[in-house]
Amino acid sequence: MTGKRVLIVNKFLYPRGGDCIVALSTADLLRRQGCEVALWGMDYPDNLPQPLDDTFATQVSFTTGSRIAAMKRIMGFGDIRASFAAALRRFRPDTVHFHNIHSYLSPAIVGMAKRFGARTVWTMHDYKLLCPAYICTDPDGRPCTACFDHPWSVVSKRCMKGSLAASLMGWAEARRWPVSGLCRVTDMFVSPSAFMTSMLVTSGVPYSRITTICNALDPVKEALLRSMPADTPRSGLIYTGRLSREKGIDKLLEAVVSMPEKPLLSVYGDGPLAEEMHARYASHANIRFMGHADAATITDALASAKMLVCPSMCYDNNPLSVIEALSAGTPVLGAEIGGITELITHTNGMLYDPHAPGALVAAMRGMMIRTFDNAAIKAESLDRFSTDTHLSKLLQIL
Repeated sequence: MTGKRVLIVNKFLYPRGGDCIVALSTADLLRRQGCEVALWGMDYPDNLPQPLDDTFATQVSFTTGSRIAAMKRIMGFGDIRASFAAALRRFRPDTVHFHNIHSYLSPAIVGMAKRFGARTVWTMHDYKLLCPAYICTDPDGRPCTACFDHPWSVVSKRCMKGSLAASLMGWAEARRWPVSGLCRVTDMFVSPSAFMTSMLVTSGVPYSRITTICNALDPVKEALLRSMPADTPRSGLIYTGRLSREKGIDKLLEAVVSMPEKPLLSVYGDGPLAEEMHARYASHANIRFMGHADAATITDALASAKMLVCPSMCYDNNPLSVIEALSAGTPVLGAEIGGITELITHTNGMLYDPHAPGALVAAMRGMMIRTFDNAAIKAESLDRFSTDTHLSKLLQIL
């Protein structure tokens, strides 16, 4: 593997979300193995500086600016092909490792990499190949697979931000880039969970073209966690992640304030529900909104919490929040949905039905009176989710 040239592609190249963190971390891991690595994406002011950034695709926006430019990008037209061709010519990769590329970039670039002669590997961070709205959830927050059989459902249900125009764009994108066509130009799909693998197979991806590799810890956080003792005093609940309806943050806050015990909940992250949740719960002393935080702050917070709650209402794939909490020795109360169930056992947490009334409150009470072997949880998880474990599997397919 030493000396192999790997181009990593993601639409944003700063710690915006789980896909960005994984893409950036993978680049660092591969460099440590002696690979020559470059990153490519959309030009965006928050991106970390990159040697190829003068070849990046121009910025498009789906909330401001030209809708025509955004639609051209979705369909693979405009400057996207010329920009990516310039990056291919300059870097000359042996392998192109794609992450999140729909909409802000375009699946057109996968075919370009294949025709260039590079091996094409694509890590799935969401359900975009199956669901035009990414998350397999209907507008009411319920799990939904209607588009698997009837793609027009994204339009009839207004699944994209409740907007007819946005939903039509999502439908057009799915029609333009069907799974069958993308399978022809992708050598291997990387699925972070067995649940995601089953969904991809259902959509028509051959099982032989999928490798299931669990997400790994961010190397910086891994180093911090390994340096921390597992027996630190613990109290309170913690949530880390996106403040959005499909992630269940509204359900969690509602449940916590209803409990007579009034447990302290620290909420780390931001998202579309942030303003609404801040306004609604500002007067509750046991709710603390901490916003974004750096790696040291997050790892300290995880290592001192009694439990992390992952209240997703959607088919969460392989949430980094759960992986990080377990690696801090912190047990997890997780929704019994999607890939979350593969991470939680009776020794490191509990599962509950996210759609059953009262289940979250009952589960939190159950977790609060349980005792866990924090040191054992940490040791097992640091091995399972280590960068070395992840890298050894990834190197086999790049």
